[in-house]
Amino acid sequence: MCSYINFFGYPLSSYGLMVALGVITCVIYAFIQYRKQSEVKDYALIFCTLWIGLGIFVGSHILYGITNISKIIQVLSDIPRYFADFSVGISILGTLIGGMVFYGGLIGGAIAAVLYLKLTKKDVALYCDFLVPCIPLFHFFGRIGCFLGGCCYGMEFPIGFTYTDSIVAEANGVCRLPLPLIEAFFNILIFILLVACYNKHKIKKGHLILVYCFTYPIVRFIDEFFRGDAIRGFWGPFSTSQWISLVIFSVALIYVIIGKIKGINFINKKPEAVIE
Repeated sequence: MCSYINFFGYPLSSYGLMVALGVITCVIYAFIQYRKQSEVKDYALIFCTLWIGLGIFVGSHILYGITNISKIIQVLSDIPRYFADFSVGISILGTLIGGMVFYGGLIGGAIAAVLYLKLTKKDVALYCDFLVPCIPLFHFFGRIGCFLGGCCYGMEFPIGFTYTDSIVAEANGVCRLPLPLIEAFFNILIFILLVACYNKHKIKKGHLILVYCFTYPIVRFIDEFFRGDAIRGFWGPFSTSQWISLVIFSVALIYVIIGKIKGINFINKKPEAVIE
């Protein structure tokens, strides 16, 4: 585990490096699929990606702030105390909203993508199917970054990994379950499943996201029980991410049930030559 990598005398965040590798890998994947899909326009894909990136950045920070809402309210309710030194006050607020939560980024990126595609009158279903596999692919690299940086660490466990220079001091010196690596493994499995469904046209156009909504929330809900950090926030018996997992899975299930009642078939019985 290495929180920072020395690059010609400059310390580089291992988490940031993995995020960058994730972005590059997703771009390569998108380029490969783009060459197979004539209906996806290059300029639209570029701008849609930029919008998604902005949505991820904003959404992930907003949800992180929500998990710290009580502390933020405390700071804002006593401005004279916390902002006696303005720079200190800003630093405190920056810390409380400076982190990133995956689900916040997912929701923010999805909203940004749909908004852009709607405004530019593009085929939302087509582009969503095209981009959905990028979610677990990027998350795979992100979770490796979490492991290297020492965040999102697992609970104490007899067999695992002992952090020595985690960015979170309390994680150090104790053998912990390497939960980020476990989740990274499941993310790459989900990516493979999505790519197989997409390339073989197993799922009807516009519904590939359902495969993700039925797989990752289960993984996330379960692995949250094995987390060793409490910074992600809790509402009652479950963490913020567990509640979101339940909502996403439930909404997808209700959507499928209603679709079945209406006679909608979400699975292609025969492979399609092209996406119409």
